[in-house]
Amino acid sequence: MENLNSMPVWLFRCNYEGNRIDTPQYKDVPTLYEKNCCPITILNSETWDNNCFDILRRGTKNDVSWEEYAKEHPNERKRNIPRYVKRFVDLANLVKQQDILVVLEYKDDGKGTGIKPNKKMGILRKGSSIITVPGNNYNLHYLELYPDSVIAIQKNEYPILNGLIPSNVTLGPIINRADAIMELYHYIKEKTPIKLAIQNFPNEKIEDLCALWLQTKYANEDIRLVKVYVKNGQLNFPVLDILGKTKANNVLAAQVSYTDNKSTVISKIKKLKLIMTELHLMFTKYTDDKFDKDCRTKGDDVKHVSIDKVWTDLCNDNQLRKKVEELFLNSY
Repeated sequence: MENLNSMPVWLFRCNYEGNRIDTPQYKDVPTLYEKNCCPITILNSETWDNNCFDILRRGTKNDVSWEEYAKEHPNERKRNIPRYVKRFVDLANLVKQQDILVVLEYKDDGKGTGIKPNKKMGILRKGSSIITVPGNNYNLHYLELYPDSVIAIQKNEYPILNGLIPSNVTLGPIINRADAIMELYHYIKEKTPIKLAIQNFPNEKIEDLCALWLQTKYANEDIRLVKVYVKNGQLNFPVLDILGKTKANNVLAAQVSYTDNKSTVISKIKKLKLIMTELHLMFTKYTDDKFDKDCRTKGDDVKHVSIDKVWTDLCNDNQLRKKVEELFLNSY
């Protein structure tokens, strides 16, 4: 098995409902769940979908090339290839070359009771091939996860697994959070400590990290918060990420911007200063010296903290590191 860190990560949704008699493939759901299948179903009446699947999978349709087929079917030439078909075949081609980590979601267990747990994670082994099972009026195509790699996850466990791709998408690669998902798999399957990396946190959780840091001994006393009124943009005011009160009863407004883009930071500083509070604070990827050189204007009293410092302080403190791990596991 390949190193997990080199694997692509995909999400696959099995939305078939076993308690719906009008769903053609309903009787297959128990088997799909038990065998850890990543399936698509194409009805016999879906001629275009079937043709696209056959052509993409084998390169030909009844020994007729794609170009020849398109010439013979001019009305279909301009039609888009169904996204679920294209992605399924892309996945099947990719797994010929390497292992793939898959997050598999099920809507039902085929018994009408719903699935508990309703998520699984596992690995499609390199060399896996599509299995096709014909039904009365449809064909079921699926790839099967390697059994020893599979872990089951409760419905509301690990919110980090929610919202990985748009809800209307059946399957697709996970790009932005692939490293985080691989770390989670290691953590659950192998019982290994989480290798934390700030890049694996979504923006709103980086804001949580900064809000947490502001309440610790690592924050200078003049900006250390004794009470947090707002975090994560709860006021729906884009430039205000954190609002709180210091020990000296000063109100602090903070913006968290995980970037070192000069124009972006300068723009946010200008907007932050419009908020009528005693203190203004920017969290960025800049070091303090670089921030002063590139972003600070003469007479500017906006305070600055490097997000790298926040990260280092929290992760080097055993008690706070546990809170960081909790934020990671509950991120989304």
